[in-house]
Amino acid sequence: MDDLLAKLYQPLEIAIFSKEAYSSFKLRSQAPAWLIDLVGEKKLKTACYLDEIFPFIECFLPDFEQHWDNQRLNPLLSDIWIENSSNNEEIPLEASAIWLDGASFILIQNSGKKYREHVALLQKARNNALTREIVESGVDRCKLKMKRQREAMV
Repeated sequence: MDDLLAKLYQPLEIAIFSKEAYSSFKLRSQAPAWLIDLVGEKKLKTACYLDEIFPFIECFLPDFEQHWDNQRLNPLLSDIWIENSSNNEEIPLEASAIWLDGASFILIQNSGKKYREHVALLQKARNNALTREIVESGVDRCKLKMKRQREAMV
């Protein structure tokens, strides 16, 4: 791959694979550190089966195949999935299928920042829902107490 492109993709932590056969792919970019940690450098020197390395990708291969067969230029994204590194750290990954100049590619990116932002947003929504539930429960208790006080006065 062109040195400029390799330098561009490296800080983005993207691994670029070209399709060789149905589930056989060859790494076309410099391997990001997270990929070397998960797979090992030796496995990346030849064509590899991404569905064996990342079993979650197997769920998306039929959709990716259809995307490539239709020669769509826009990327088709997978969901984010989690892989565990050699030191048991979670690595959130996301794959994109791209068809370009008659070739099929899968780009796999470490989506750590995107994933953490999504988790933080979900946690904030959960906390807000719990706070609202607590406030509504308090309001309901106050209303009930006031109603009983009114009934006791009658």
